[in-house]
Amino acid sequence: MKRLLTLSLAALLAAGLTACGAAEERGDLAAKPVLYLYPEEETEVTVTLDFDGTLTSTYPDYGDGWTVTARPGGTLTDPATGREYYCLFWEGITEAEYDFSTGFCVAGRTLRPSWRTPWTGWA
Repeated sequence: MKRLLTLSLAALLAAGLTACGAAEERGDLAAKPVLYLYPEEETEVTVTLDFDGTLTSTYPDYGDGWTVTARPGGTLTDPATGREYYCLFWEGITEAEYDFSTGFCVAGRTLRPSWRTPWTGWA
């Protein structure tokens, strides 16, 4: 059974912006986050951005949000077209200021194992 899951990505967006020096230097460019989805089972997911700004580029086309079928291996399929993607991409312009004084970083060599541990930070 497919479940429809709406994701609010405000915290993820803030975390994704930490690695983008251009955003910090210019104060208006909101990075270029790439969103990866790894559900435990095949799931239909609707992803919407909580972004205070203007999207300048998205892939695939964002419209009112992305709806994809996500598989445990990370493959995303657009149910309307059947096209497959490995990620969701966006960039935009904003006047928002982000506070990066707290947070965490996962070392690249340990990233894969950390995906297998459920995130409990928002619970």
